[in-house]
Amino acid sequence: MRDTLLSTLLGWIYSHMGIIRNALSLHTALKRCTGRGLQVRTIIDVGASDGRWSLAARKFFPHARCLLIEAQESHKKTLRSEERRVGKECRSRWLT
Repeated sequence: MRDTLLSTLLGWIYSHMGIIRNALSLHTALKRCTGRGLQVRTIIDVGASDGRWSLAARKFFPHARCLLIEAQESHKKTLRSEERRVGKECRSRWLT
């Protein structure tokens, strides 16, 4: 319990100071990809949930089209909202 609390506290402090603690984090991995000149034209997010992962990836690849695939109807409203906000570059589909 104490180790988990300490890890959480250090993560919060590091993130607010701008220190990258985890070299394998999504943000760090995407930054490495752009730094290597990787050109991404399509982002496919299977199990998109609320679309958070795709939106984070679009910050690094703003011209990429997104296809968000989700099976849970409960996420439909949020994903539709993101579709409208992002525009034609972002589409969601439901597996039923």
